[in-house]
Amino acid sequence: MTEPKYKNLFSPIKINNMMVPNRIIMAPANGGYSKERATSGAGINIWGCGSVDLPEAGMMEGMPYMFTKYSYQKTRRILDFMKQGGSKASLEVMHAGLMRRGNDNVGPSVQKNPEGYECRELAEEELFEIAEAFGKTCKDAK
Repeated sequence: MTEPKYKNLFSPIKINNMMVPNRIIMAPANGGYSKERATSGAGINIWGCGSVDLPEAGMMEGMPYMFTKYSYQKTRRILDFMKQGGSKASLEVMHAGLMRRGNDNVGPSVQKNPEGYECRELAEEELFEIAEAFGKTCKDAK
């Protein structure tokens, strides 16, 4: 009998203090909390497009920060939903930047994004603000 090609794929793995049921990771998807994804059996299920806490960070204007006192319970319900099939839930943390659909888009230079929206160039101090926002969001997510 031959050894299976991916013999560890369906075996559990411990990552720090977290036991993951298998080594399959569901790639992030915006709005990625469908019943099919939640019950897929993946070891880790990644929720996509969790924007940092800056007004221009979301994919569209008016997207609330997912960890405010007003959004936290909805975020918790979605993450709990994603874990119903035994997966661990994870979050893709992002800043839409050039790809944002709306006004106040920022990017590496003045240009139009692929959707035709004007983007202004980021100032150096804004890069530090964005880096801080990533840290805050990761802490809030944890």
